[in-house]
Amino acid sequence: MIILKQIPESNGAYANQTCDENFSIPVGYIHIPDEFEAQIQAVLPWVLLTIDNGVVTGIAENTAAKEAWKTPTLAELQTATLARIEGMCESAIVADMTVTGIVYPMTRGTAQDDLARAVARANAGDTAIPYGPHGQFATLYTPEQVQAIDKAFYSRCIINRTYYGLLQAWIGTESRTAKLTAIDYGSALPSAYTTLLNSQMSAVGIDASEFVAALTT
Repeated sequence: MIILKQIPESNGAYANQTCDENFSIPVGYIHIPDEFEAQIQAVLPWVLLTIDNGVVTGIAENTAAKEAWKTPTLAELQTATLARIEGMCESAIVADMTVTGIVYPMTRGTAQDDLARAVARANAGDTAIPYGPHGQFATLYTPEQVQAIDKAFYSRCIINRTYYGLLQAWIGTESRTAKLTAIDYGSALPSAYTTLLNSQMSAVGIDASEFVAALTT
C-alpha cells in the first residue's frame, strides 16, 4: 500500500512511502486506497488530494507546484550561464589568428613559444628572423613583422580577458531569465559595459572596435 504525508513540503511535494499491508500508518500520514494507486504513482510527488472524512476520494496532479519546482532560481540561472562560458575566453585566445592575410596558430606550447623566441630575436636586433605559420620556419621575417604579430596576439589576450570579466559582471547582475539563457561568449555587452570595455582598451592603447563589432546581439 501507499501512504502519503498529509502536509506537503515547502515546495509542494508530498513525502510518500510504499509499505506492506500490515504496516502501522504513522501519525500525519494517510492511506491511499488501492483504486488510486496507479493514478497517484503517475503524479507523485506533486499531488492534489481530495479527502472526505479522513479518506482519500480524489487525486490530481499539482501542476503549479511541479512547474514552480522545475523553474530554476535566478542564482541557479546565473551559475549555469557562468558555467556555460567557462573556458571560452582561453579558447578564443588560442584560436588561429590572421595577421596581414597569414594564419598563425596560437595554441599553447610550441606556437606561443615560437612567437616568444621570434620576439626575443627582434628585440635583440636581428633583422631576418625565421618564423612562420604552423611551426614551419621557412620564411624570414623583419622585426616589424614579428612585432606586428606579437602586438595582435597581445591585443587579443587583453581584449578577450577584459571582455570575459565584463561578461561575468553582467551575468552577475542580470535578472531577466530570457536574457540569461541567451548569453554566451561572444554576446554583445550592454551599452554601459561596452563603453567600459572601449575605455579600458583605449587606456592601454588597444583599439577594440573590431572586436566589439563582431559581437552578436
